[in-house]
Amino acid sequence: MTDPGPPRSRLVWTLRHRRTTLLLCVAVMLMGIASAFTLTPGTAVRDMLPAQSPAAAAMDRVLTDFRLIDDLMVLVEPALQDDTDHDKLRAFAERFAAAMNQEEDVAYVRFDRGETIARTKLLNDLAWSQAWSRLNDDQRRGLRERLTPNAMRTALEKRAAELAAPGARPAAWRDALADDPLGLLRWLEESSHDDEASRIEFFESLPTEDQADLETDLALGVDGRSLLIRIGGTRPANDLPYSQALVRRTQAAIKAANTDELLWQLTGPHAIANYSASSTKRDMVVSMVVSLGLITFLFFVVYRDHRTLPITLLTVNGGIVVAFGLYALGRGQLSPVTATCGAVLAGLGIDYCVHLLAHARSRKPEDLGQAMRRMTPILGAACVTSAIGFAAVGASGVRALTEFAVLGVLGLACTLAMTLTFLPAALASASTSVSTPSEDKGAPDASDNRLSDWLIPLVSALFSHSRRWLFLTAMTAGMAASWLLLIGTDQVRFASDLEAMHAVPNPPLEAQALITERFAVRPSVLFVHLDADDPASLLNRAQTLNRSLRDFRKKHPHLYSHFDLGMLLSPPIPQEAEPKPDAKRTLADFDAAVADSPFRAESFSGFRTRLATALNPAERPDWNSLRGAQEDVEPVLPRSFFNGSAANQSLAVLTLDTPWELLEEREALLSDLRLALAKVPGSTLTGLAVVGAEMQEALAGVTERLVWIAGVSVIVWLCVFFRNPWEVMAALFPAVLGLLVLAALIGLTGIELHAANLIALPLTLGLGVDDGIFLVAVARRVRRSQGTVQTLQRELATAAAAIVITSLTTLLAFGSLAFTRTPAIESLGLLSAVGIVSCLLASLFGLIPILAMSHTGRRRATPSHGTA
Repeated sequence: MTDPGPPRSRLVWTLRHRRTTLLLCVAVMLMGIASAFTLTPGTAVRDMLPAQSPAAAAMDRVLTDFRLIDDLMVLVEPALQDDTDHDKLRAFAERFAAAMNQEEDVAYVRFDRGETIARTKLLNDLAWSQAWSRLNDDQRRGLRERLTPNAMRTALEKRAAELAAPGARPAAWRDALADDPLGLLRWLEESSHDDEASRIEFFESLPTEDQADLETDLALGVDGRSLLIRIGGTRPANDLPYSQALVRRTQAAIKAANTDELLWQLTGPHAIANYSASSTKRDMVVSMVVSLGLITFLFFVVYRDHRTLPITLLTVNGGIVVAFGLYALGRGQLSPVTATCGAVLAGLGIDYCVHLLAHARSRKPEDLGQAMRRMTPILGAACVTSAIGFAAVGASGVRALTEFAVLGVLGLACTLAMTLTFLPAALASASTSVSTPSEDKGAPDASDNRLSDWLIPLVSALFSHSRRWLFLTAMTAGMAASWLLLIGTDQVRFASDLEAMHAVPNPPLEAQALITERFAVRPSVLFVHLDADDPASLLNRAQTLNRSLRDFRKKHPHLYSHFDLGMLLSPPIPQEAEPKPDAKRTLADFDAAVADSPFRAESFSGFRTRLATALNPAERPDWNSLRGAQEDVEPVLPRSFFNGSAANQSLAVLTLDTPWELLEEREALLSDLRLALAKVPGSTLTGLAVVGAEMQEALAGVTERLVWIAGVSVIVWLCVFFRNPWEVMAALFPAVLGLLVLAALIGLTGIELHAANLIALPLTLGLGVDDGIFLVAVARRVRRSQGTVQTLQRELATAAAAIVITSLTTLLAFGSLAFTRTPAIESLGLLSAVGIVSCLLASLFGLIPILAMSHTGRRRATPSHGTA
């Protein structure tokens, strides 16, 4: 006959109504699973950027509003190293373009040089058509003098004499002669004043007549065998469903067109976003599986209870899926940081189960109820301190970290709730449904596990030599603190790039680097985002920006080139004090001067056309003319402008001649560039390099603040919970020592802090306090019950066994992050592991001796008047 069980009045509600509790918990779990399936990967760059960073805000607008870097690129090359069969590349490109041009969401497919030459020609035409309006009165008078018949004949005679001088002239000199036989551009350059006068811009790679045959040549790299194909997207790369669909269609078109077995690689923002999304999902699944697998193995080795293990795992997983479900309801996304939160929560959530089981003599309802009444306040206090560690991370101002903090707090609360409801109800139901009187005698006893027995001699030795162990622990803390004082916080390095947030290996990023190398692309690009209230103000600001950038290039040669709205349009022409020369008469005089010179008239046909445009443009360039040249000017104007909206923002593209990470003067360059842009209202310097630099500055300022927020919040909570200054300080001891050791390790090894591994600092503080809470709470309970030293040793051994197991589970959870492919997440796992181990050792070899000395100081071997 089975035992009828204890009186129902002695049981907590969840044990009195076990079936109802289980049904409610299972229903909540199922709803959490359904909601969690709606989560989507978050690949937007803004998720990992500081919220208060001007460069980050501007970069977000650049990525959203402009089609500057929206090209999906395909790098194609023959399989054999010595194969330079361009016909195969052309045939593949034509078949591929024919397939992709049928897609509605593809703007264009480009694979030849005609687009580059067309853009250069357009820029020159725009510049020459505005030439007269860009000159001041002195330059206009000077230009009139140089366009008189005598002046033009004199200039051509001088060029002929230079050409006939001894020594061969290089081809570049002859091309410059054809482009500017009268030396007008050289004169305008020399006559321009630094700050006020405008001039005709020199544009890179001026097209000449003998380049016409290159307009249909393939866009080959410097090796002559690599072909680059650009696919224009109609939506930004942070539109993940579109990016995934575009990548799938592109891959299908490549496979269908690749009949010659060419090698190909995809890159560009769409490919990177697609790969990051799949990598994020993979990292989440792998880290969760590895974490739960390791924790399961550890739990089974320690408890060896085949009935408790599945119920415990179901409790933890149930809390996690409910947390993810609630997170999904708030429209949260899975960034690389939040995707790892499940593995971390698995390690933290099972800790509550371990502590509850460690204080239950059996799985019977009355013992579970007693353990719940004893441990609920302590588990609640530990949950609050851990939640404080997560919440402090949310104060960083980075969206992904804020989401990580929200998910962490939800996970802790949900796993604790499942531990106090589902776990005891399921264990009690399983025990009463299968037990017999004979089996009850052999029921699993969590407090009688081997680990607790093994730790009793260790705790006894710590009691016997408490001063020695405390001295060694204090020496370790002193060494760590001295090292921190020696190196100073200024020596802590903060990452200034975002590469650590991408998975490694990363084929799209590697292909992008290969394109930079093989196509001699300038390696680093910065942007200046310009904002205004209306098109007229925008144009005036763009002209001011253009002049500032021209002046800046004279002082900083690392700024290789710039392309901006100020090059394309000039402000409206004011009332002209100096009238233009008569275009027909001037061109006739030029033709006569050429006829009298040794040159052929067709040699200067290009210059004659530009001169005619400058003196009598057929149509003055305006906003509508820019809309008609969308493919050539779209990098500097937003998408909305080409859809008919008025222009109220523009972009300047700045190209550097040196990779950003190799540029020694990058801090000085940014500082000087910001000073130069201070004269331009509405301008913001941005770009991934600038955002990385601002993130570095932001993290350097926020790290200390995060630790202080976590520390002060934990102290306030401990004061509320213990209401005893000595117990508060004792509970803080493991966390403080662990944090000191972790900070010393960061300074000693030079590990760079960034938006992901920065999490380890407040988490170490929040999680380390948990160990102190459990040990101090045990000592307080024994003291209040007037227990003996032997009783305290036994109780501390039981608590220490639970702490060792929970530290191992947390360590395994963070250790699972080593199986992710994101360097920043791997670094988070390493630093967190160091913090966890440091807190565990401080608890065993520092806090237990402190508690032993305190207890023996109050009462030496006082007989116990009650049970512990």
